Amino acid sequence: MDLSFLILNYKTKGLTRNVVKNIFDLKLPYQYEIIVGDNSNDGTGEMLLELYGDLPSLKFFSFPNRGYGAGNNELAKYATGKYLVILNPDVHILPGTIEKLYQYLEIHPDVALISPQLIYGNGNIQQSCFRYYKIMTPVYRRTFLGKTSAGQKDLDRFLMKDVDLTQPQNVDWLMGSFWMLRRTVFEELNGFDEKYFMYFEDTDFCHRLHDKNYQVIYYPLARAVHFHAKESDRGKLWKNLFNNFTWIHIKSALRFFKKFKD
Repeated sequence: MDLSFLILNYKTKGLTRNVVKNIFDLKLPYQYEIIVGDNSNDGTGEMLLELYGDLPSLKFFSFPNRGYGAGNNELAKYATGKYLVILNPDVHILPGTIEKLYQYLEIHPDVALISPQLIYGNGNIQQSCFRYYKIMTPVYRRTFLGKTSAGQKDLDRFLMKDVDLTQPQNVDWLMGSFWMLRRTVFEELNGFDEKYFMYFEDTDFCHRLHDKNYQVIYYPLARAVHFHAKESDRGKLWKNLFNNFTWIHIKSALRFFKKFKD
């Protein structure tokens, strides 16, 4: 098996239907499997069975919701592909993208993880590669302090404003919406740290890859559409403070800073 696509569904049945169809429609020149997990009991399994029947290349599992990292770890247990493709349901893969990422990994054995350029539905580029957070970076991103000189300097560093992001780059970390990575390396790292329920598990994983001298590549010569919603950033600051996603984000950030004190 060349590729194992891992898709974790949480109340996104329609998006999951679309991304599964998207993968089949690509007519990829590889042996692959699609492994869908549902932790919301929203009828995704029944929907896939109705659409595709008992298709050997499409596997479905349902399990309790223990978060993004734990859910993808569960799916990876059933994967047999040389490379894992971890996909959010709200991603649409453009033709040629999988082939470009696959070939890059084939000829660069020091690269463990690669991700394409993500674009919004309107065609604008989404920032999906970053330098590591510093302790004040989340504050600068979410408050008026980001407009201060210190805030602007740190955000420019975080967003890699000094780098030509039109070319492939070895970066600190990649947003976990669309990854292709070596299954052997995923297993070597024991997958995602499940102590993060949501947020920072992608940052944590990339940090651990770099600790083992693997490269993490942002590859803008391939693209995918990401219909992205920032659940922890819903308007004004005072409203965000009452947003449950915000507090999950804060808890994950504190864990990351405690774990990686550098």
